[in-house]
Parts: sequence; C-alpha cells; structure tokens
Amino acid sequence: MAKYYKETMNKASLRYKKKNTEQINISFQTGQGIKEMFQEQAEKSGMSVNRYVIELVRADAEGRLIHLPEKEKEDQS
Repeated sequence: MAKYYKETMNKASLRYKKKNTEQINISFQTGQGIKEMFQEQAEKSGMSVNRYVIELVRADAEGRLIHLPEKEKEDQS
C-alpha cells in the first residue's frame, strides 16, 4: 500500500509541476565557482537560488539595479 501511495503522490506532484511551473536552464563552465557564488549570495539574502535569480531579474527590469558604465566594467576585469 505504501508503494502505491508514493507512486500516486509522485505522479500527482509531477502533473502539478508540469501544469503550474516553467523552467529555464543555465549552463556555465565548471571550475569558475559560479554555482557556489549563486548559492552564497542567495543564502546571504535569505532566499533560495531560484528566488534570488527571479528577484535579480525583476530588480533589473524595474531599473533598481546599478549598471556600471562600460569603462568601469573594463577596469574591474
């Protein structure tokens, strides 16, 4: 009975996720610490990585992020 219950709940969860969520996959080269950087920054902000990325994009779209002029970006490289 427990096995049937688990399978049924898993199927229901997958149906819900498919109907109510969307995904975007982000790829980057290994060894650069990018994944860890996302995780650390999200944790510092008290958010999941998913919520952190959503909030960053939302802030950018609403003009709440500070964008460095091209000269300053080059100097930081």
